[in-house]
Amino acid sequence: MFAVYCRQYRVLVFAWAAASALSGPGCEYAKAASQLTPQYVSAVDIETATAPQLTAILCSQILKGNFETAAEIFLRLPVSGSSDLKQLRMVIDEYGPIKTRRAKFRDEIFLTRTNELEELGSKNIPEKPEDITKVFSAIVLALECADDRHKKAILAMDFVKRTVRKAQEEADRFESGGEWLKAHTFCYSWLEKIYPDNNAYSDHAENLLQKANIKASFEHGLCQHSEDCYSDVKKNMFIKAVDILDSGYVKRVDYYQMATGAVRRCLLLAEVINSLSTDKRRHMKERQLSAWSGALRMVLEKVGQAPGSLDKNGFVKVFEKVLSINASNSAGLRLPEGFLIVQFGEGALSELDPYTAICWPGQRHNFEEIITNQFPGIGIRFSSQAGLVRVMGVLADTPAYEAGLRPGDIIESVDGIETADMSQDCLAGKIRGPEGTRVTLRIKCPTENTSADISIQRAKIIVSSVRGWRKTSTGRWRYMLDDRNGIGYVRIGCFNPTTAEDFGKVFEQLQREGLKALILDLRDNPGGLLNGAVEIADMFIPEGLIVRTQPRLGIAAYVSAHKENTHPDQPLVVLVNGFTASAAEIVAGALQDPKYNRATTVGETTYGKGSVQSLTSALGGGAQLKYTASYYYLPSGDTVESECPSLEPRTDHGGILPDVYVKVTSDELERIAGVRSGNELGAAAAGGADSGRVNHYSNQAIIDADAQLAIGLLVLKAKMIQFGHRLVLN
Repeated sequence: MFAVYCRQYRVLVFAWAAASALSGPGCEYAKAASQLTPQYVSAVDIETATAPQLTAILCSQILKGNFETAAEIFLRLPVSGSSDLKQLRMVIDEYGPIKTRRAKFRDEIFLTRTNELEELGSKNIPEKPEDITKVFSAIVLALECADDRHKKAILAMDFVKRTVRKAQEEADRFESGGEWLKAHTFCYSWLEKIYPDNNAYSDHAENLLQKANIKASFEHGLCQHSEDCYSDVKKNMFIKAVDILDSGYVKRVDYYQMATGAVRRCLLLAEVINSLSTDKRRHMKERQLSAWSGALRMVLEKVGQAPGSLDKNGFVKVFEKVLSINASNSAGLRLPEGFLIVQFGEGALSELDPYTAICWPGQRHNFEEIITNQFPGIGIRFSSQAGLVRVMGVLADTPAYEAGLRPGDIIESVDGIETADMSQDCLAGKIRGPEGTRVTLRIKCPTENTSADISIQRAKIIVSSVRGWRKTSTGRWRYMLDDRNGIGYVRIGCFNPTTAEDFGKVFEQLQREGLKALILDLRDNPGGLLNGAVEIADMFIPEGLIVRTQPRLGIAAYVSAHKENTHPDQPLVVLVNGFTASAAEIVAGALQDPKYNRATTVGETTYGKGSVQSLTSALGGGAQLKYTASYYYLPSGDTVESECPSLEPRTDHGGILPDVYVKVTSDELERIAGVRSGNELGAAAAGGADSGRVNHYSNQAIIDADAQLAIGLLVLKAKMIQFGHRLVLN
């Protein structure tokens, strides 16, 4: 009987849940699904079940990613069936090649990685840091492809253990010379990945980064810092920031933690100063540094005597005490007061959360550039790892693109300064500059052994937040991914002031081209303006709550959808991953929320940043405070913030869990990035001088390279069948 089969494959639960997921033209399936309670299904015989009933059951499986279960159900169905069932069978059949292709790719990668690791293991233990990095990279990539048994075997290899010991020896050598960034880059950043459960490695890595940042603040020539940089930083600015946080921060402020973090940060100053060359240490002798450290430890000891009793006034007294120690004759370092305020402030605010910070006067990077995605520069995205700076992306129609820079190029120097020892922030500051000025980069193409200096004139870079799957020869985006079935694709990179307006225009264009269903790609979207995210969600939700923001003190704010300008109720799939954060999670969460079931989410669990930041200039003097002011709650009352009190008990650690979970490896991500980067440059480059360095891919090639997109497309097709669409399938 069909009831037995249902119990075996858990169809009872999914069929019962399918009722709320069906709407639109395919109302006969919605009606059938509304009857599919467990009691109803248990009474249905497979031979007598109607096509709408079976279609609803099968679709409910696909919308949860259970393609194998759906395939098993088809084995029990009669040979003949309705056109909808036949179409569903073709959709399910498309999943098999995707699964096979991914398994083959992963097997090939695993074999390649393990062979590479074995080959490295057959040689002597690497001596140079760059050779150690190659081994660590091979270990990380091999671990990613391995199951638990193989992971244990890899970590148990004598070669791996000896390489780790050698890396730590090299890191000790770097640390003794005050080269903390190198110690982090060549050793502990890798150990964090190889041994993710080892807190000692992660804590030491964080300590190294803090000291590297302090050292960068002392440097005079390499970056932007000098004593004048801090001349506009005033004591009252930080005290005003503390006042704002006391009443406006989303949680009750733990002043003991803030004081401890701030004083420990200042303690690191002595260690950093002691490592600097004599001319940079000036008159600071070891006796002074020892006295400074001793005085701060006394402050820490006093703070620790009654940790629960330290309030705002007590914290401010700690702040003033540190400043007075700095100015004293006995233990003072006589650092510029503004510099010490910045260090104390960074140490204190880092104890609150990663998003609360002060933008001090004179800092090169400001919040408005990040939000508006407009800045003076050359138009590249780069990464810095193991002392190697590599171009990861080049925006079309920018100075960098016109100068011939392409993904994969290596930046060896900026204006004659080697990039190997630069922090990523420092390098970004060197590349950026006033519009119309020039910067000289020494570039090495990965396929060549020679390097060349390229002079590039900076310009105002405007990063488009709304993109399609490929640029045409005229520089316009293509958004229709499947012309035959009217399936559109839109990727939103962030939410800035024009995102909603730009998306609206794209959607109107797609409607004119015959749009029937849409894939909304929010992967790697870090968020941005809350208003922009709400406007996007409002386009798909006809009415009802979109998001509620709740501060610690004060009244909650409710943002609801409006019936006006709501897009047609067409099938919708939202792609998400671990870098989908903040405002992007609001969009994905609202559309996925069981209150609406407006969209099916596909991909990986999102970042889990369920908080809203406020920006205020109340500090005066051009300083700004960005702080976490409230948590947001989804329509059903849940939140994606792991530290936020939820109205419902949580079983995960934050983030939005997708309806269809599809995890991709770093090798798959690299393949996706290559395809995406090639298509972003535009087809015009294909016939140009660099045609050998730029590939352009068809829609099928993109789908084949991107498993999350491919499976999302199958889910969307199942939803379209629910809505009564007749698909053109291969």
